[in-house]
Amino acid sequence: MLVNLFGGSVGESLQKAAAVFCERQQLALEFIKERRKRDSKFDAVLVECEKRRQCRRLPFQGIVPTEMQRLSKYPLLLERLISSVEANTTSSHAQEELAKLRRAHHLSKEILNYVNEAAKVAFNKARLEEIQRHLDTTNFERSDHPITQEFRTLDLTRYKLIREGNMQLRRGNKGIVPVHVLLLEEAVIILHKEGDRFLLKFFQSGSSTQPAPLSPIIKMSTLLVRNNAACKKALFLVNTSTNGTQMYDLLAEDDINRD
Repeated sequence: MLVNLFGGSVGESLQKAAAVFCERQQLALEFIKERRKRDSKFDAVLVECEKRRQCRRLPFQGIVPTEMQRLSKYPLLLERLISSVEANTTSSHAQEELAKLRRAHHLSKEILNYVNEAAKVAFNKARLEEIQRHLDTTNFERSDHPITQEFRTLDLTRYKLIREGNMQLRRGNKGIVPVHVLLLEEAVIILHKEGDRFLLKFFQSGSSTQPAPLSPIIKMSTLLVRNNAACKKALFLVNTSTNGTQMYDLLAEDDINRD
């Protein structure tokens, strides 16, 4: 029964339905949280709904994630069943049941991983949409650098975000610049944040051996990454573009964020 639940057409339907239901859940919960803070009528409606017996005295934000929580508990439940069967049975029939339990456990983990990945993709997509709304490309578009011709009408929502984070750009005899780095499938984009705005701009290198401004966009096809042996929290990005090789000295908050 468990193999049928998590495998075959039933398992595939469960996987797809759970992904659709859960993929934007984190975004929805954040929206509800902020809406309740600024909209007293909206909050009052939810408070009344939360008093109903069906809600089991849970706040709305505690009810929505239950499906995702259930998915994460299936593998744990099956692990306990497997341990119990392993410890108490040796018959051939028990071994057959044990094999089925292990198969169900594997399938349940695959479904959970699929849903987690769908949620991650949806969150990253929404994140790029948010950054795009606050993106200022004025400085970038004014430059005559060749990279601006390729990315003049930059639309971040067309790309896939892998990771993002705050770092510091160290520039020789120039001051350190706080930057927000986007790792996309196709490129690394280095933004400077001012208030709510994300500025796409060139950075002065601060180096006499590298006088040209640093491009804020490095295509993956021209990117090399080098560890900084002197600092575990730092790394070097090398842009080997035909427009001229450039080196970026970036410092993260810690070596985990650097990776």
